[in-house]
Amino acid sequence: MYIVVDLSIRRVKLASLEELGFQEAVIVEVVVSTVDDEGRPNAAPMGVTLEGGWLILRPYRSTRTYRDMASTKRALLNVVDDPELFVLTALKDGEAPRWIFGEGCPPRLKGAKAYVEVSVEREESLSDDRAKLYCKPIRVEARAGAKAYCRAKAAVIEATVHATRVKVYALRGLREEAEWLMRLIEHYVALVKRVAPGTSYEALISEVEAWAKKWLREAYLTK
Repeated sequence: MYIVVDLSIRRVKLASLEELGFQEAVIVEVVVSTVDDEGRPNAAPMGVTLEGGWLILRPYRSTRTYRDMASTKRALLNVVDDPELFVLTALKDGEAPRWIFGEGCPPRLKGAKAYVEVSVEREESLSDDRAKLYCKPIRVEARAGAKAYCRAKAAVIEATVHATRVKVYALRGLREEAEWLMRLIEHYVALVKRVAPGTSYEALISEVEAWAKKWLREAYLTK
């Protein structure tokens, strides 16, 4: 079952992908809504990148999202910043999200800050079980201040917090704890390089990593 919400209550404006935070080769996280041939809705979180004007999705062929998009050639990218919506659509199969149904497009997810309607124009194979879908933006609508979520932003902040603790632990001689935090920082560095290569996020986290390594070296030299 699903809940229908009147489309007329939305107050949105037309927007550009750039205004929403989409950048070339940067992965942002959205919730993709689709329908099957019988009109039944589905929602699933997914990373999407902007490449040469195309919005690129890489779904696994075994998923409902891929089957719907391959069949109907349409999808809606819901830009959300509410963690509950990610958890609901990713993990809670028995709980239906609140849908906003309109004419001629997949349903919108209630609570999303922006919507990007796309058509599937081309498909390539990444592997036996994964496809690369080239999607053309048809319409972009957004509430004021809406931004697509990029994991790199949180990763830089988390790495910075860990780096300050590396310094404290190293100076106290807590080598095992400091090195454990360094491994976490290295995890975030790898994440940022994967989801936001060549961006200010990568420059920032490289700086954070350098400071943490410097403090670790200096602490050991004084022992």
